[in-house]
Amino acid sequence: MPSTNPIRENTISFYQIDSEILFMEIRDMPVIPMMRLLHRYPLMMDAMQCDKGAIKHIFSGSNVMAPGLISAGGKLCPDLDVMAPV
Repeated sequence: MPSTNPIRENTISFYQIDSEILFMEIRDMPVIPMMRLLHRYPLMMDAMQCDKGAIKHIFSGSNVMAPGLISAGGKLCPDLDVMAPV
């Protein structure tokens, strides 16, 4: 008998409230707020801080890696779950 579970590839879902898109979900990852909502409510999620030397690389599209968070000027969230959005 064939499986009844749908195959989802490259699935992105957007969640709209009062005609404004406020959240998105990529595949089976957690639902995350859009930047516009985070700017309104900056404390709604855990935050991390990179060191000063990583800023230009992040603005150029680089991923944030551990050295930019654990060196002087960086801040990690204690007890953060794996794959938790920040």
